Amino acid sequence: VGDPFQEKLLIECTLEIFQEKLVAGIQDLGGAGLSCATSELASAGSGGMRVELDSVPLRDATLSPEEILMSESQERMCAIVEPQHVE
Repeated sequence: VGDPFQEKLLIECTLEIFQEKLVAGIQDLGGAGLSCATSELASAGSGGMRVELDSVPLRDATLSPEEILMSESQERMCAIVEPQHVE
């Protein structure tokens, strides 16, 4: 279920990280969740991807890796951050 307040926070955060030049790209986690976003981002670049599923915030800790990759998420984005900007 979408949350207008979280959406507003997400928009503000997204604008701020672009203003500070902290991200190289960003993708929403809509349909097919992480699996779709990460594969689209990887195919647009010249490298590969490593997805650390242990770092993904979950509402349900019993989700399998496949379920985590395929879960659709409202008001969540996948940001591409170069190593020097991760911290």
